[in-house]
Amino acid sequence: MKENKNKLLQQRNDIQQKRADQLDLATKALGNGDTVGYDAAMAQVKTYNTDLERINGLMSECEKAFTGEDFRDSGEAETRVNKSGIALVNKIRGTEQYMEAFAKAMRAGISPEKGMGMEGLKPLYEAEAAMKALTISGGDPAGSDGGFLAPIDFDNQVIALSKEYVDLSPLVHVENVSVNSGWRVVDAAGTRTPLNKLDEMGTITKGQQPKFNQIVYNCSKYGDKVVVSDELMSDAPALVRYLAGWWAPKYVLTKNALILALLNNLELKPLGDANQMQALKKLLNTGLNTAHSRNATILTNCFGYDDMDNWMDTTGRPLLVPDPKGGDFDRFKGRKVTYADIDLIPNVEANGQAYSPLYVGNLKAFAWLFLRQGTRIKSTDIGGAAWDTDSWEVRCTTRMDCQQVDGGAVKRAGLKYVED
Repeated sequence: MKENKNKLLQQRNDIQQKRADQLDLATKALGNGDTVGYDAAMAQVKTYNTDLERINGLMSECEKAFTGEDFRDSGEAETRVNKSGIALVNKIRGTEQYMEAFAKAMRAGISPEKGMGMEGLKPLYEAEAAMKALTISGGDPAGSDGGFLAPIDFDNQVIALSKEYVDLSPLVHVENVSVNSGWRVVDAAGTRTPLNKLDEMGTITKGQQPKFNQIVYNCSKYGDKVVVSDELMSDAPALVRYLAGWWAPKYVLTKNALILALLNNLELKPLGDANQMQALKKLLNTGLNTAHSRNATILTNCFGYDDMDNWMDTTGRPLLVPDPKGGDFDRFKGRKVTYADIDLIPNVEANGQAYSPLYVGNLKAFAWLFLRQGTRIKSTDIGGAAWDTDSWEVRCTTRMDCQQVDGGAVKRAGLKYVED
């Protein structure tokens, strides 16, 4: 099976190289006005795209038949490639030359598939030979439905601004990927068994064997557009700051929506009417696997948090206490408690009664959020509001996916809501 996998990998690499060569020919032909040569090269690219889809499909089926060891080898290799490729792209995006080239491309309204080889835009394409991450985001030709990756300063400002909003992504496992689709494996073994007892000089017998589940991700594209004045387009640092401020809340809300969609698929089980505090304690003590309970987070909305904030022990001391390490959250029975506004986590109804939801458990084991490397930005001053107002329309796109990994790692409970 490994031999077959290696052959498929080699075939895929060969076709990808041939496809890249044809794209180079198409770019040169277009620049020379050779429409016949361009059409011929792009026809060959489409053929290679079909071949790649077939090979990727076959590899996916073969991967399902691999042993646990094979799974880990492939997953670790892909992770190493992702990390090295992302590091290379980030290094390039962090240079002043990249910022200048990016601003020039924005002011000229140049798209990735048309800017290769143009004077002053070389930094936007320097990672092409390594992983093509600066230009490829889908489409035909490559990059036609995306744009250039934003400078690293854009990402840094988005990260800084995101701290002003409730961002649920730090609660789950987050992985930055350099491809739109792929797979990861997780250990699916249940209760561990002890080692086998052996006689002196006896044969070592086979014990419990590892089992793995395949988590397949497919990053969908998300985006929006904004009108930018002609004056702002001429100031690269100011443009980056403006776009980051506009993009940050939308980016956070999109990640939150994907995470909450998985959490809200869990069955709602109200904590009851009698003693909800004791019911939550019992959920933590017996309702979760011990490992998940020890690493549990309690996520709720402002109404649920307000209820918990008024819980007292028999001596009148609050059960919700500040994090002793100085974190910006409280703790209940040593577990992190965090909350969001009602517009992000609304109350829910069950049997005519309103409840504040409580998501209790190990969210990092429950869901994995896959983020496609970087935000792509493209501009135009033709058509729409841009033409009417002598301005520019700037479009930002990104790709992400969120997959459930261990559905038993989190329970969805409910605190009874009584309106004042």
